[in-house]
Amino acid sequence: MLSFLQTNPNSTSDSSANLTPSKLGWGFLLAWVFCIFYLGTIDCRFLIEPTPSNESLPFLTQLIVSGLPVFASIATIGYAIAIEPRMGELVDHPRMRIASPLIASIGTVVYFLPLPNNTWALPVFITASMATGIGSGFMWLLWGSFYSRIPQDHTEVLAPASAAIAALLALASSAMSGWIGVVFVTSFPIISGMSLEWALKNTPQKQGNRNEHGQPSAAHALRSMGRTVLGIFVACVFVCLSGSFLDADPSVRPETPVNQVSVLVALVFTMALTAVAVVGPRRISISFFYRWMCPALVLGFASVILLPEPFGSIVAFVTSISARFAFCLITQMFFARFAESGKATATQSFGWGWVGVHLGDFIGVLLLLLLQNFPTIGMGGPEDIAAACIVVLVFATMFVLDDGTSFRTQNSDTEDAFSTVVPSKRSRESKTACPKDGAGSRADHNDGVRTERHAPSRDTEEPLTDKREPAASDTPFEEVILSISKASRLTPRETEVFALLARGRSIPYIRDELVISRETAATHAKHIYAKLDVHSRQELIDLVAKH
Repeated sequence: MLSFLQTNPNSTSDSSANLTPSKLGWGFLLAWVFCIFYLGTIDCRFLIEPTPSNESLPFLTQLIVSGLPVFASIATIGYAIAIEPRMGELVDHPRMRIASPLIASIGTVVYFLPLPNNTWALPVFITASMATGIGSGFMWLLWGSFYSRIPQDHTEVLAPASAAIAALLALASSAMSGWIGVVFVTSFPIISGMSLEWALKNTPQKQGNRNEHGQPSAAHALRSMGRTVLGIFVACVFVCLSGSFLDADPSVRPETPVNQVSVLVALVFTMALTAVAVVGPRRISISFFYRWMCPALVLGFASVILLPEPFGSIVAFVTSISARFAFCLITQMFFARFAESGKATATQSFGWGWVGVHLGDFIGVLLLLLLQNFPTIGMGGPEDIAAACIVVLVFATMFVLDDGTSFRTQNSDTEDAFSTVVPSKRSRESKTACPKDGAGSRADHNDGVRTERHAPSRDTEEPLTDKREPAASDTPFEEVILSISKASRLTPRETEVFALLARGRSIPYIRDELVISRETAATHAKHIYAKLDVHSRQELIDLVAKH
């Protein structure tokens, strides 16, 4: 069995018995989005096909048709971010959990309503687009809140398993036709909503994922994400452009065989990428995804140039779907991880992320429509467009990956685990000169960065704040760690892992923080437990608290 589907026995998380089927409902939402918007397995564009007297739709109408679902979703997400300070998370409102999947399903049905004539096509399409955009926007945030509440051990099992389910559902829908396929796909949001409702019953809300000043503002959360949102936006622009070559020629459409091949390739690509991200010494981040996405998309664009049509466009379409599918999975885990860092709430993390996704989709469609309707001199053919995309994509990737901080989700107090355990001379001097903070507690500084000096609570993977303020005479946290490590003869690397374990961090967090494999982190934890003669995370935390 793949090791990334296993939970760690020493984690503070509950056992894998908590990984119930209802928690896989995100896969139904993902399958619905791909079937309706990306793959076109259930094609709803027949409603706006031009009449014989009008060979093409006006440019503005094309833009409205392509962008309306996107803007409806962006407006929905923006509204949710704006009202969160007053209303709290959407997932805490039962009416929203019921209404969101219903709106999405109703919008799906409206796409396929039989019309008396073509004059009704655009109004019906606008209604359906608004409903699906609103429903999907809320549902992305609802599932995002759920993933931010579960341990990362579980996220790294549930998200890949849900993606695999989504691929199988998309394959099944591609083999259906008529109203059977419509009913099948329309049921996905309902099943996803019911699964979420059931999963939340046994998932307690995490506490403590706030920074030291309380809930971060939406603007602060966006700034904390650095170039992450920009990276998401750029990725979606090029993914959209790569997938549009096959659809640019009206005589060639992504028919069922192409869709099925693209889903199968996407599943293999996504599972391989996830295995490397979860098991290997990598950080689950947009940066990590870019290192895989850029070569894949360059291959797709190069195929448009080198291969005869429609084979080049088919390869570009397949690479686009593969990159988008993997992107959805990696970002689902990344957004949850970022929310747990305390720099953003779940609504802000997933919200800003999906705003970047939708804006990228819209700009990609806009660029394609501009090139089709207003071809520039010397750049009207697919080969020229593909060549330009390769050049811009490479430079954009270099710019995005040059950001050394925004893709890191941990708090500054654990930016360097070992420097926290073994403070520098400058750090010790700054702590000596540091005045007392508040009611007898003392603010410790490590090169200007504040660190906590008390033992964390048992909550996993999130920045933890002890409600008890330590007395002025309490021994600094790093000195306790260093003293216990020396007495128990821990190695330097084990000391780093010990410091993070004592702060309540999970094995996946330690893997990402120290850039080591999951197995290596688990092995270090096992050795630490044995040397300290403890048998659980809570015993380890209690041991540190006693000193």
